[in-house]
Amino acid sequence: MDALAVEERAAIGMLDWTVNGVRLRDLLGPGSPPAETTGMVSGWDLDAAIRGLDGLAEADAGEFDDGRAAILVCAECGDLECGALSLRVRIDGELVSWSEFGWQVPRVEGFEPISVPLSFTFAAPGYRSLLASLKRRLVATSTTVPGAGRLWWRTPETTVVHI
Repeated sequence: MDALAVEERAAIGMLDWTVNGVRLRDLLGPGSPPAETTGMVSGWDLDAAIRGLDGLAEADAGEFDDGRAAILVCAECGDLECGALSLRVRIDGELVSWSEFGWQVPRVEGFEPISVPLSFTFAAPGYRSLLASLKRRLVATSTTVPGAGRLWWRTPETTVVHI
C-alpha cells in the first residue's frame, strides 16, 4: 500500500506531494516536471486550491472534461491552459488509486502519457483524511487581499493560500 503525504517547502511557500516519502516529481522520470507545482502555493487563489483537492477526492471528478484531475500545474500561474500533469483517480471500496499519469491541456482531447508508467494505491480512510486536513489547513491559514488596480483592470478582492 502506498502512503500519500505532503512536504512543506516553506522557503517557497508551497506544499508538495510525496508518495512513500519521495516527492512525486522525483518519481516521474527524466526531465519531468521541470517547474510544475501543486496548486497549494502561497499567494494563489484559495478556491482553485480547494477545487484541485476536490478533484482528487472522487473518481472522475477532476478539472478536465474527461474527469482527470490535475496534480501538478504551471508554476508561474497555476492555469490549466499552460498544461498540467493529470491523472485518473479510481475508488474501489476502501482503496483509492492514481494511474494514467500524463500531460494535458483543457482545449485538446486526451493526454500525453509520461515516459514512466506509474500507479499508486492508497487506503481510502487515510487518503480522505489527508485531503480533508489539507482543505482545513488552507482555509484556516488563508488571507484575503484587497482588489488592486484602476478602472477596467481592477482585480477584485481575493482570498489566497498562505503556507
